[in-house]
Amino acid sequence: MGPYVGLAGITTGSALVVSSIAGAGPAAVVAGSVLLPTFALWGQVLLFGGPGVAKSLGGQPADAVLIRIVHDVARRAKMPPPAHVFVVPTDAPNAFAAGFSERDMTVAVTTGLRRALNEAELKAVIAHEMGHIRARDVSKNMHLAAAVAGLGGVYEAGRILTRSKSSSKSKTKDKEGSTRLVGLGLMAGGFAAKLGGEAFRCAESRNAEFEADRMGAMLYGPHAMSSALRKIDALASKASGQKLNAHASAFTHAYISNPGRHAGKPIRRQWWQRVVRAFNTHPSLDERIAAIQSQGRSAA
Repeated sequence: MGPYVGLAGITTGSALVVSSIAGAGPAAVVAGSVLLPTFALWGQVLLFGGPGVAKSLGGQPADAVLIRIVHDVARRAKMPPPAHVFVVPTDAPNAFAAGFSERDMTVAVTTGLRRALNEAELKAVIAHEMGHIRARDVSKNMHLAAAVAGLGGVYEAGRILTRSKSSSKSKTKDKEGSTRLVGLGLMAGGFAAKLGGEAFRCAESRNAEFEADRMGAMLYGPHAMSSALRKIDALASKASGQKLNAHASAFTHAYISNPGRHAGKPIRRQWWQRVVRAFNTHPSLDERIAAIQSQGRSAA
């Protein structure tokens, strides 16, 4: 509920300021611009659900072998198996979890991933996805994504106000100027708020990746988890023509590897490159391997 409380506070405050300066009409623009993106994103999620996300990416119900493997991992993790298991026919080596309730919880694996990994590595990756399910990462990230979408609406409301022209003859030029000034303020505030919200969402996503890797390593060993990540990273750039595109940005955190982006090594040279990395949903390969190895040493 935290993201929505913050969003509600920003929306209410912005609408009150605009209402006091520019009237009730522009205030309604602010409220509508913020709420519509939030509800639209949730409507998209409720419409598609876990299986719908997999199908939208070309996924098909999995064969008996993959279903058995996923159920074996769930049993080892002492979790109920996901309601749906899908295979996505693409060379891109990836896997993801999607869904918001037990009846639509879905694990999907690409054909490229199945070809690239041995059974122990594949089980470690699936355990990683089960880690996302156990931590309810899909739902958490969805709430954050919806709130961030609403923050983007503050910018859009400001843009609308700066371009609006009064149809009322009684409205003075000074009041029109005030409306445009408020609009510029909303644009600046909305841009900063969305940028900060997106950076926070991505930071939470990176933390979730470390925790999900931890589960894969715990159940199937650090070597299997690390080896799987190395293979995925090595093959990701080769499948550039068939990269997965998440149905919505809210789902990218749940992939084993950031769709369409090569993990590579941490960038330390340019400050602006470090800033760009703050908006990655996944840590670098080196960071993930180091965390897994540290976990292995602690267990020993």
